[in-house]
Amino acid sequence: MSAPVTICGKSFTTKIEDKAFYGFYMSFVEIPEGITEIGEQSFADCKIERIKLPSTLKKIGKEAFYHCFYLTEIDIPDSVTEIGEYAFSSCKNLKRINLPSSLEKISPYVFAYCQNLTEIDIPDSVADIGEMAFFYCKNLEKVKLPKSLKVLRSETFYNCLFKELILPDSIKLIEVHSIRYCKELEALYIPKSVETIEAPITQECIKLKKIEVDKENSSYDSRENCNAIIETATNTLIKGCPTTIIPNGVERIAAYAFDNYNNLYELTIPESVAFVEESFCYCDNLKIIKVAKGKAEFYRGMVSDALKPLIVEV
Repeated sequence: MSAPVTICGKSFTTKIEDKAFYGFYMSFVEIPEGITEIGEQSFADCKIERIKLPSTLKKIGKEAFYHCFYLTEIDIPDSVTEIGEYAFSSCKNLKRINLPSSLEKISPYVFAYCQNLTEIDIPDSVADIGEMAFFYCKNLEKVKLPKSLKVLRSETFYNCLFKELILPDSIKLIEVHSIRYCKELEALYIPKSVETIEAPITQECIKLKKIEVDKENSSYDSRENCNAIIETATNTLIKGCPTTIIPNGVERIAAYAFDNYNNLYELTIPESVAFVEESFCYCDNLKIIKVAKGKAEFYRGMVSDALKPLIVEV
């Protein structure tokens, strides 16, 4: 059995117990060697400015450092393989965190509301990033995703600041609303590995102007450099942007394909499109929808009353 260690007058063996220092004031904490686990809410709501973790640490529990809003940076040792849900959530002044190459999973909400986190490099050892992991990280400008990541989960990125997102060529599934309200996002790249997209994957990404699917992807395409995601088997356009030119051959425009684009002013629908869902929600500045001669009434029968007057034949 390991010898007991003392932290701020409390004794522990290998685990810092749940809520051990909940709400304490401690500007600097050095956790001694021998501690392998930090329990749930152990340091939650503490006024910690700096903390040094031991090389023996393996697990950081749920909400372990929740709402430590004085904490600005932290280095996690290479021994850590697991970080629990909400572990650093609401650490609003956290600007830098070093994740170890031993880490296997990032749990849901881990960095939610870390409003001053500007960049993060997620090691390739991480195969799973939980939903809302970076929810409302409103200053997050740079993200490097791991090469082993298989799923981009719902609202992984919400209200982040990056302009470009390149997904690794390991992603198989992109869940609905995985990238939401990232108002500076301009470019999105879909790798060849993606097999399933649960549309819509982006919402309220108002500056999006470049969408590109890898040409070797067998499920989706951006044919003719159209700046859109098209489901190849069904010829369904599932995501477009204000620069999209819908290719002839597309048969369906999916719901929310063009939602929340105030800079979308006009669009041409090719004659091949046989069905338009509720595709243009909150496109308040859309002034004209061009369609082939003889097709105006056909498309007016599919769209909302607000859009009917915008349809003109060319």
